[in-house]
Amino acid sequence: MALLDQLQAGSFRGITFLVESTTTNAGRKTVSHEYPNSNIRYVEDLGESQEIYQITGIISGNNYIQDRDALILALKTAGRGELVHPFFGSIQVTAKPYSLSENLTSLGIARFSMTFEKSDESIYPSVSSNNISLINEKTSSLADLIGQDLANIFNVRKNYPLNFLSAKQILTGITDSMGINADNILKVADEISSFSGFLLGFTENINNNINSPSTLASEFELLFQSFSTIGQNARDQFELLESLFNYGDDESSIQQTTVQNIERETNRQIINSSINLSALAYAYNTVPQLSFTTDEDVQDIQDRLDAQFDYTMLNNNATDDTIQSLKDLRVEVKKHLEQQSVNAFKISTIITPEIPMSILCYQYYGSTNNTQTLLDLNNTIDSSFVSGNIKILTQ
Repeated sequence: MALLDQLQAGSFRGITFLVESTTTNAGRKTVSHEYPNSNIRYVEDLGESQEIYQITGIISGNNYIQDRDALILALKTAGRGELVHPFFGSIQVTAKPYSLSENLTSLGIARFSMTFEKSDESIYPSVSSNNISLINEKTSSLADLIGQDLANIFNVRKNYPLNFLSAKQILTGITDSMGINADNILKVADEISSFSGFLLGFTENINNNINSPSTLASEFELLFQSFSTIGQNARDQFELLESLFNYGDDESSIQQTTVQNIERETNRQIINSSINLSALAYAYNTVPQLSFTTDEDVQDIQDRLDAQFDYTMLNNNATDDTIQSLKDLRVEVKKHLEQQSVNAFKISTIITPEIPMSILCYQYYGSTNNTQTLLDLNNTIDSSFVSGNIKILTQ
């Protein structure tokens, strides 16, 4: 115990330990560039490297088990925390993986080997959970308004049997399209089973529901809710909903020369409008669950959504309230995508002499973990050597 009495104390997140040894690494971040058949080496300076602290800390005493477990919890907690270093004072750091050594011959002593990296506050804005909540709420509100429009505008009078057949053809077409597109997506069994049930029920009730617009609207909304959940991930769900974008754009409009034709064209427009609006609404709702590697990925999704938004603005039979609700939802999704774009990697192009992709990856990222990502980014499968203009990911 005499040795322990001589050690200085440190702490992390308020949990005190005795410091047996400490090593600090710092300096400059550099990348060395060497060239084939040449003794030239160019060392690129990438700026100052923040300090890394390696500390061997000891927990002992009457409350050994409780103090040991408290330090373990502190080291496992996400985010930055305060390290009180015996020589450098209070520092904001992020804990790296640690190791714990306990010896049966030295009961009551736990020796931690810990690594901390000095960490500044993130310069990238985090995604607001409030923003995601608003997207969910506005999607639900928009779906309700789409249903109300369908219930209020759709109408087939009994003395117009041709209009009944036309409406049935359109509604059967959408169920057929949903079923075909769902089959093309790799599915989770429970999700496709649930959707198949909704689809079958909707199809069987088409005749009755044509005569009951409010029921038709309710079942239409439930069908879309189920359809939007198919897939193993959000990307599957987005692409499935995207398969319904511009639905009905290949149909010829009906000349509105008679009351019967006006009713049939109005019904066709409100059904197609409801399909396009619903597909876009639920596609917007998948966006917070999408993962993005680069800002180009973010922009691609934004462009696809904007194209459908523009189409929907020109081809809808919805009320002003519904259109305003769609615009409000779009604003929240754009906010989310702007945050994602800031957080995502940027694509830069470098010029490099012939070098293995794995070595190039190590030079820029300190590991070879992103080698396959760079190969995909550059549309190459040969990882042995690359040269010339190479795309890399930067923040």
